[in-house]
Amino acid sequence: GLVGSEMCIRDSLNSKGEISEATVANIFFVIKGKVFTPSLECGLLPGITRNLILEICKRLHIKFEEGRYTPHNLKNADEVFITNTLCGVLPVREVEGFFKSNKFPLTQYLKKEYEKVFVIETSQKRKE
Repeated sequence: GLVGSEMCIRDSLNSKGEISEATVANIFFVIKGKVFTPSLECGLLPGITRNLILEICKRLHIKFEEGRYTPHNLKNADEVFITNTLCGVLPVREVEGFFKSNKFPLTQYLKKEYEKVFVIETSQKRKE
């Protein structure tokens, strides 16, 4: 599968210079085991996959925070990932000038949990 993304985050800043979303995806970053994602107040679309990831975090007691962030917040990130309905959970290897990593333990864990939920929901819908 894909291990990184070249989607343009620079073009997804809101009028205040805050991250809102990637080109066709919602963005998340991880600092010391806590997941951060822009809040809906930043003008992003409430993605289905984004909502599932937040539900999974709640269920698994993974700390998360929705808020207002700038690209500079990514400098402290241990991991960055994006979500959308087509790709699910996709690790980001680099955000030029702000973030670079090849290790994604929490992202991979969330990806596996998301895929479990997705398979269950998909199989239930096929039965209907």
